[in-house]
Amino acid sequence: PRFSWCTCSSGALRSSSSCSSSLLGLAAVASPQSAESSPRALVNEGMNLFRQGDVDGSIALFDQAERQAPGIRPYLWQRGLSYYYADRFQEGSDQFRYDVTVNPLDVEEIVWDIACQCRLRPDIIPPRNKMSLPAGKSDRRRIMVSCWDVL
Repeated sequence: PRFSWCTCSSGALRSSSSCSSSLLGLAAVASPQSAESSPRALVNEGMNLFRQGDVDGSIALFDQAERQAPGIRPYLWQRGLSYYYADRFQEGSDQFRYDVTVNPLDVEEIVWDIACQCRLRPDIIPPRNKMSLPAGKSDRRRIMVSCWDVL
């Protein structure tokens, strides 16, 4: 299968308009290396493999990027998507939960975590340990506010 991504102003592929925070986090922890093997390059190539349907290959590249720059773990939301499509739901949930530690107002990550939790335990809907937005807060994207209202 092929997956759709949009290109943000930085040129990186992202499934939503909030790519700047993820890329800033990646740039902040990435060590200077050659463009071919830098964590940023590995993440971009992982996104390309995912888009081409090579989910396992994308996970391998995201893992390699994390080995090179362990601090990027909470910014690897893309790996969470790959885990989901590889039927690795616990790992996907774990990844989305790491993501929310740096961006607690991102409904998208919370929704993906709920999807992973539902696939892990389809007999318990909604999941008992589903994440939530901080009290009185919301995602700044209107479409995500609508998504959250559904949940």
